[in-house]
Amino acid sequence: MLAPAHAATILIVEDDPELRELYRRTLLSSRYRAIVAEDGLTALTMLEQGHVDVVVLDLDLPRVSGWDVYHELRGRRQTRSVPIIIVTGHDLKEIDERDLAAFLEKPVDPYQLVAAVDGALNR
Repeated sequence: MLAPAHAATILIVEDDPELRELYRRTLLSSRYRAIVAEDGLTALTMLEQGHVDVVVLDLDLPRVSGWDVYHELRGRRQTRSVPIIIVTGHDLKEIDERDLAAFLEKPVDPYQLVAAVDGALNR
């Protein structure tokens, strides 16, 4: 199913190809526009090139870590307010969870992911 032209764009940043595809299909079936990045460097490049409504971010990424992507997003004026959903198995002691749209612990239930994205867009 294709997302409608006015659908929110969700950037999924996940290095595990199976999880990345699961998240992409889940969000597409919920009528979102889902784009993917397999590492932090690709994610930062994609964020420079276009508008994203929500970022679903794994923290354990190659090339540029998810922590670094998070700090870059918060440090840039144009992405400072983009909702971030962290999806990880790590402890979040380094991040103020009030700054996140959601924190989802792996393994993530697809319905939880959709609910988190819905919530991030309705904040």
